[in-house]
Amino acid sequence: MKKIYGLLVVGTMLTACNPEWLDVKRELNLTVPATLDDFRALLNYNLLQNDYLGLAELSADDYVTDEASYQVIGDVERNAYSWKGDTYGGANTVTEWNNAYQQIFQCNVVVHGLGKLTPKHNEKGYYNMLLGEALFHRGRAFFNLAQLFAPPFHPSTAPEMLGIPLRLDPDPNMQTVRASLKDTYNQILEDLRRSSRLLGEESFSGNALLPRKAAAFAALARCYLVMGDYQKSGLYADSALQSQNGLLDFDTMDPQVDYPVSRLNSEIIFQSTLAPLYTVFSRHFGFTPTGLFSIYDKRDLRRSIYFQDVANDEVGFRGSYNGSVQLFSGTTTAEMYLIRAESNLRIGQPEPALSDLNLLRKHRCKPTDFYQLEITATPGLLDTIIAERKRELVRRGLRWMDLRRLNQDPSTAETLARTMNGQVFNLQPNSKRYTFPIPDYIIDATGMEQNER
Repeated sequence: MKKIYGLLVVGTMLTACNPEWLDVKRELNLTVPATLDDFRALLNYNLLQNDYLGLAELSADDYVTDEASYQVIGDVERNAYSWKGDTYGGANTVTEWNNAYQQIFQCNVVVHGLGKLTPKHNEKGYYNMLLGEALFHRGRAFFNLAQLFAPPFHPSTAPEMLGIPLRLDPDPNMQTVRASLKDTYNQILEDLRRSSRLLGEESFSGNALLPRKAAAFAALARCYLVMGDYQKSGLYADSALQSQNGLLDFDTMDPQVDYPVSRLNSEIIFQSTLAPLYTVFSRHFGFTPTGLFSIYDKRDLRRSIYFQDVANDEVGFRGSYNGSVQLFSGTTTAEMYLIRAESNLRIGQPEPALSDLNLLRKHRCKPTDFYQLEITATPGLLDTIIAERKRELVRRGLRWMDLRRLNQDPSTAETLARTMNGQVFNLQPNSKRYTFPIPDYIIDATGMEQNER
């Protein structure tokens, strides 16, 4: 275990891109794990249970904060809340960048190390599972980084646009350069597709803490939705649902408890937490906008399960699938139903789209309050599905991704606005501020091109 912990320290240093240690020659054989159990220990590290998408949630429109809270939250939270160009205020650590690349480093150690092993016949299943997990986590980390530090994907411009650095080797001496946006997404898809072929139907632990085939399918569905490839997003969402399709009955939940939705519940395909935990993620600092709360019908049980009145007539969010103040960012069957519904509608199949939408709605209200929607016009049904995504997937880091993709169509584009101390802040559709700057210390260390803001 000392060997593993030593490797994690090296991984942390890697993400900082400190030139002083980059020049140091290491005896990598003293730190790199060598057995399947070593790789298992490395993949069990808690860092891999997080999605480092905090900046996305800070800048989306799922919450507002008041003037008193605005004065006590950190600089990054204030800057992201008001969509300032200098998001980090000179900070020398940006967790979303550093920790995601540490995740990638750990996965690269596993992929690279396993490539040097020839498993025994009775170890082949274990070997494939470990390789599948490493590829899954690496693809997921690349995807999260692309939602923050690369521009929104469009197939016509992706070959010319800059994506993110694709580090595929644990060697610290590798040059760090930005791949094209097209190559970035190709790598994400390659990692996730390979993982889907290697992972088993059931997770190793019997729950959603470790990825299995359905988790890879769900990640692919989310990625293809962001890319606007609705044929494939629908197919992969369907594949995930073939493995797991149950929905929670919100009528059985107790709205009197502090956090009504339990962790590791039957709806979760893959369990992960949105990180880092910023102050405004608490229901006492980040409140639910009136406009968002108003789109929940009074018969919708998510009004009482997801939300709670707090001080000064504000409404706080308490509906995390983590069952705590920590925000959930994993994949669920409900998200897959919504991806399959939107995808079917966009490829000209409104009937199954409406069926999936009604199935989800049926589980979010009392049986006596449920009524079937019978929308036939495509624009109206699309608006309803998008609104249902806002209701169901609130505070999961997904709203930012939706805004980035939906803004590319004028019919679904939105201008965001916030007011603080009498000053109005706006974020226009397709603004360059939908892409965060790469941390300055990374630019200084690598010479990479910075994003425009």
